[in-house]
Amino acid sequence: MKKISYIIIVGIFFACNNDAKNNTDQHLDKDHSHHETIVLNAKQLSVNEYEIGKPSFESFGKGIKTTGIVDLPPSNRHIVSNYLPGYAKKINVIVGDHVKKGQVLAIIEDPAILELQEKYAKAESKREYLEQEYQRRSKLFDEKIVSKKDFLEAKSDFKSIEAEANSLKEQLLLINLSPKRVLDGKLSRNYPIHAPANGIISSVNITTGEWVGNNKPLLSIVDPEHIHLELQVFEQDIKDVKPGQQINFGLHGNVERPFKAHIYLVGAEVKSDRRVIVHAHPDSLLTNLTIGAYVDGIIKLTADTLLALPNTAVTTLGEKTYALRVVDSKNGGFHFEKIPIQIIRQNDEFVAIDQKWKTDEFLLNGVFDLVKDEGSFGGHSH
Repeated sequence: MKKISYIIIVGIFFACNNDAKNNTDQHLDKDHSHHETIVLNAKQLSVNEYEIGKPSFESFGKGIKTTGIVDLPPSNRHIVSNYLPGYAKKINVIVGDHVKKGQVLAIIEDPAILELQEKYAKAESKREYLEQEYQRRSKLFDEKIVSKKDFLEAKSDFKSIEAEANSLKEQLLLINLSPKRVLDGKLSRNYPIHAPANGIISSVNITTGEWVGNNKPLLSIVDPEHIHLELQVFEQDIKDVKPGQQINFGLHGNVERPFKAHIYLVGAEVKSDRRVIVHAHPDSLLTNLTIGAYVDGIIKLTADTLLALPNTAVTTLGEKTYALRVVDSKNGGFHFEKIPIQIIRQNDEFVAIDQKWKTDEFLLNGVFDLVKDEGSFGGHSH
């Protein structure tokens, strides 16, 4: 009986010893994997489209942050009005339509238009008669047959009707009616509203059948050919801003700044909010930017070429930034270690790092997904 008890006790002792050893081994493995390396096999690399590579040399520019709007100079904004009141018989455009200079935008109709043409036809007829009478009296005056008074009276009558006829003619031209057609007896009870320039209809303020006076804007046209940026720069930064400098910009709130512009004018006045207006021209016509849209930008001052990793190759945990450096590769798989990285400079795409890493290989994307918490990795392959 004592012998059996002894065997049981010895068995339990060894079993406990083995359990303790196994627990210790597991603990050591866990600590090693959490703090040292992560392994990705070839399949994991392929499925997740992970990329591995060395740091590259990239351009990092020092710049000034700026905000503003997409704008147009006053000469490229057109308000279309009618010169004579009437009813809007027809409207040919809607907001967003592209129009050409001279295109008919609307038709205005009113009996007063006929009266204007009638006045012009009568004035021209009378002008022709009085011109002949003036020439006749001028000749008689030179021959001393008529008095100077009669001559001056004929001259005054002719000059008066000539001015009236010219005035009426100009009024017809303002409403795009042909004076020649009027003199040929071809009168019209309406007149067209023409586009004053190429552009895009930005507003339509009338409806068909509406009475429109001669003091109401009918439509608005903007010409995006001369689109520019009206930006604001803080007073303390304006000393570094000069015409010709490049600006990278994008729509307000977007991280990316895909568009480029160059400064062509720096304002000379500091506004009440301690900012200065800066005007810039985009490098290309930007049809996908709306007039009045808010933009953010960086005015590039200088550029340095530094060793860098993509932003996707690093992640910040607490107060430190980490990257996954390749320490070994076997059978298409890779072993990585998490190392702290000092960021020297950063832009929208890259982080500049120390030159000592230029020969090492790193995981270039997906680091944030793999490193979950400080001091641990989110995925392992054994």
